[in-house]
Amino acid sequence: MRDWGTKFCLFIALNLFFVSGCFHADDKNLGIEEVSDIPILWENGIPYFTRFQTTDHYQLNLAGIWNFKIDPEGIGEKEKWYEPEFDDKDWFAHPVPGSWNVQREEWLNYVGVGWYRTRFIAPENFSGRFNRLILDGVSFRVDVYLNGKFLGSHSGGFSRFNFDVSDSLKYGEENVLALKVDNRRRWDELPPMVHKNGALGWLPYGGIHHQALIESGPEATVCKLSVYTEHTGRLNLQAGVYNHSEENRRAMVVIQLRDLDGNFITTLGSKEVFLMGKSVSVIKLDRTIEGIKPWSLEEPQNRYGLVVRVDSLGQGYEEQSLEIGFRKFEFKGNRLYFNGKPIFLLGVNRHEDDPKTGRFQSDERISEDLSLLKQLNANFIRTSHYPNDPRFLDACDREGFLVMEEISLHQVGWGFAGVISAEKDALFQNAGRELLETIERDRNHPSLVMYSLGDESFTFLPSIRILHKRLYTLARRFDHERAITMAVVTVPYRVTPWLEMTAGIGDVISVNEYYGWYYGELNQLSSFLDSLHKKWSDKPIIISELGAEGVPGLKPGGKLYPIGYGKKRDFSEEYQVKFLRSQLGTIKSKSYISGVIVWVFADHRDDKRPLSAVPQMNTKGLLTYERKKKQAFDVVAEFFNAMQTLKPITNSQ
Repeated sequence: MRDWGTKFCLFIALNLFFVSGCFHADDKNLGIEEVSDIPILWENGIPYFTRFQTTDHYQLNLAGIWNFKIDPEGIGEKEKWYEPEFDDKDWFAHPVPGSWNVQREEWLNYVGVGWYRTRFIAPENFSGRFNRLILDGVSFRVDVYLNGKFLGSHSGGFSRFNFDVSDSLKYGEENVLALKVDNRRRWDELPPMVHKNGALGWLPYGGIHHQALIESGPEATVCKLSVYTEHTGRLNLQAGVYNHSEENRRAMVVIQLRDLDGNFITTLGSKEVFLMGKSVSVIKLDRTIEGIKPWSLEEPQNRYGLVVRVDSLGQGYEEQSLEIGFRKFEFKGNRLYFNGKPIFLLGVNRHEDDPKTGRFQSDERISEDLSLLKQLNANFIRTSHYPNDPRFLDACDREGFLVMEEISLHQVGWGFAGVISAEKDALFQNAGRELLETIERDRNHPSLVMYSLGDESFTFLPSIRILHKRLYTLARRFDHERAITMAVVTVPYRVTPWLEMTAGIGDVISVNEYYGWYYGELNQLSSFLDSLHKKWSDKPIIISELGAEGVPGLKPGGKLYPIGYGKKRDFSEEYQVKFLRSQLGTIKSKSYISGVIVWVFADHRDDKRPLSAVPQMNTKGLLTYERKKKQAFDVVAEFFNAMQTLKPITNSQ
């Protein structure tokens, strides 16, 4: 281990010497426009659109069976697989949403290009309206063709994106949509390549995982809606209205608050706006509403409908709404507060990974997982290591969980090539785009209280610090309320926190640590936690990962399995229980810790573990892959229950 420590310090020194002359580029390539001090994100020639939960827009759902074929030799473009007349009748029938990896056994570990094609009739009543193709969760890169015409590309496999297809659709006729999807990683895209041919740490599922539809609305339409609330009834709102027409027009915008049954409560504001052609106008309002019932973990049913009507005065009309909750999550000093009271975060990390459907999460899977989290007495979920399907956040709103949503900036800088890519502006542009798409899509969920700028990057270098500082500034520009953090890796021998130079950028310090597993021993955790508090005594500290493998049926004290770093460990459930009891007991004794997030909710596929006790599986789950409870589940449930009954420590104490 001393040799390892020497190599680590040498690696840092060489990086500092060769590649620490960091760039200072701006974010102009992200397409951000300021309108009356409100930032508007533009993509593919149109504004990025807020996700509403209900709308009177016409919608054509493209979910169903698509034709699919892998393209390992890269011949699809040469043979024009995107052309409408191309014969795809012999292709595989692939359900969308879905992952190609679980469709056939031989595709489980396929990394490369796959083509999706579907045919549909565009309704005639869509004609003359503003029509958008909406895709969400296409991993990791996609080229989009409609009727043989290239619409554009998108990088990042976890967020939503739109194309204006108003002039590309054939109304009342058959249309052909073709997607070239590529799940190979690149140095400057998300999740980034770390080492040449390096593994990711979860299965790099390829496919269309969330949503595919065409939405048809009026030419004057709400494109942006950001809502900030407090449990006291205060509501601050920023809205953007986009005029898709070339002609100037006026529109009356009315914003109302209703209960979940649609009953009127109050009009929050109304305003006539002037809309220049192909531009956005904005509305701001700040109100305090009397008699509001706060949204909370105990009473998540206290949600309201925020309804926005746009009347283009005879040239179109729309009504859209989203569910909001009045709540306030704060970071003050070294404590976290929810609705004015101290809170200790009792959480788990969770991957989107289902034995049957891969990364696609059915409604039944989401419901079962949240039911198990209720049994665990958890109150917090980290979407490791990427933005989740927004339907999962809908469910967290309904069930009463708090969420940290993380972008897939994963382990950047672990290797010279990775450090060099961090210095190039392309990585920031792609990370920034996924961050902004996540914020704009998900910001109005009451469950969403924290953003994570990524996981376990090499945060000991100036270039990595600057990258995260730029992302923090970008996130704060678009969301001035939610906490921002990043999960930093622990390097033993006090390298963390001694050389750590990035974590302090965040509002909350999040540290992944595995004393007693990957390094060190269980009894070394206490002094390590004290060193974190000494360095960041003025900020909340949460342990964002801790865990040990637990494989049902393995004999404790039996065969040891490799875990990396030249070490082997006991993969039995009994050692997992021992590890968790020791770790959680130590954390409980430290009054300055504000939360703990156990790794991991359930076992998941993992491309890094060919020699593990269960090859190609991460078995640190509190549940098996099939959601069977392990012994560790009850240990964590008991700890979480005990922590909920303790009186939270305040700054004054």
